This record gives sequence, C-alpha cells and structure tokens, in this order.
Amino acid sequence: MSILFSETEKGKPVLIENGFDYIQERAHENKIYWRCTPCNKQKCKARLHTTNNTICYRVGDHNHAPNPSISGIRQCRSEIRDLCKTTITTHSIVAASIATASTAVLSQLPPINNLKRTICRRRAANLNFPANPRSISEIHINGSFALTKKKEQFLQPLFKPSSFLIDFESGAMKAINSCWPQSSVHACFFHLTQNIYRQVQKAGFTTKYGNDEEYAHAVRMLPALAFLETNDIYSAFEDIGNLQVDFEVATEG
Repeated sequence: MSILFSETEKGKPVLIENGFDYIQERAHENKIYWRCTPCNKQKCKARLHTTNNTICYRVGDHNHAPNPSISGIRQCRSEIRDLCKTTITTHSIVAASIATASTAVLSQLPPINNLKRTICRRRAANLNFPANPRSISEIHINGSFALTKKKEQFLQPLFKPSSFLIDFESGAMKAINSCWPQSSVHACFFHLTQNIYRQVQKAGFTTKYGNDEEYAHAVRMLPALAFLETNDIYSAFEDIGNLQVDFEVATEG
C-alpha cells in the first residue's frame, strides 16, 4: 500500500493514502501521529501512526468519502509554492503547475485568478518588505541633487549597480556609461526579437513570414546571434544571409 507525503500551505507535513490526507499531529521518538485533515470541519476520528514512513497502527474510521484527486491537488499546490521562489512569471507558474493535472484535479482547484493572487501574496511575503513609513522624518534617501541640461534639479541616488537591463535606447546607454562607467549594459532579448519582426513587417514580408516556414526559420536565426561570442557574430550573420539568398533563388526558379 503506497503512501505519499506533501505539505500544507503553512509547511506542515501531510500524509496521503487511498484518497485520504492526514496532517501531522505530533511526533515522539521515531513514531509520528497523524490525524485526518477534515478532523475539525467534519469531526473525522480517523488517525494513523507511522514508523520510518510505514503505517504501523490505525485508529478510528473515516466519516466521509475518499477523494481520489487529493494527491494531484496537493502536488499542484506544492509545485506552485516551489515555483514562487523562482523568477518566472505568475502566468507561467500557473501554466506549469496545472499542465499535467487531470480534469478531476482542475475542477477542484481554485479559479486561475485566485491562484495568481495567491502567488503574488506568497511572493510579497517572501520579499519581507519593510514597514511603510509613518512620517516624512522616517524617509531616508541616500543620494545627492544634480542638474539636468535644462538646469532642473533632480535627486541622483548614490548606488553602484553592477549591470543594467534596458531596451535598445542609445541615449539610455550613453547616460548609463557616463554615470556608471563600471557597470555593464545588457539589452532586452524580447525587444530584440520584436524589433526584428517589425523590420519584417516594414519590408512587406509579413505574409511570407506567416506562410513560408523556411523563411520564418531564417529570420528567427537572427536574434540567436546574441548568444554567440562576439568574434563569431559576423561570420554567422553572413551564413544566414547566404542561406536566405540560396532559398530565394530556389523559390524564384
């Protein structure tokens, strides 16, 4: 008889067996005492004792039916808790956690928007934000005032970032290099792909991109150049150009 282990939202151990889930009540030496999770709501008296992750004793009977989907529900919630510690988007967390869930499990999970709100609350709690200031005197900003080219005063924070991630704005790059010459500047890969596709649209190749798989594949090779070593970019770009020229000749023929 197989048993599974999981955790509650607050991190308490849970044992799952035959569609019933039990929450850890207490532990003594190598024995753990479990009570049925609906104990308080449904007054269920069923309990288990385990030793070395093996059931050694049962007490009482369940006064409710088992839920065959309980292990899948617990698994989805556990995956969401783990993914909250990563940097992937809220939407991606929900999609990844329910990707392999059965219809029965999905029908018993909260609505998608509720799951997203839960993720946001959990992430906010993990960040441990400081308390809001109660007065202006509690606000301290480490910085100095400077002047813009129009002689307008602004507050320049005193910090030394190691890197910046920005869009392809030459003005922003120059400003960063001027103020923080020790910092490295990285451009956003998503905006690179968007800009390349805009050039496809501007050149009038939108229909060709949508219908011609080989042409679209060649275009998608362009942003991949960003992952090459600097010395290899020029030759790889020429290879893509030659590939496209050959393809166009074959199409015209």
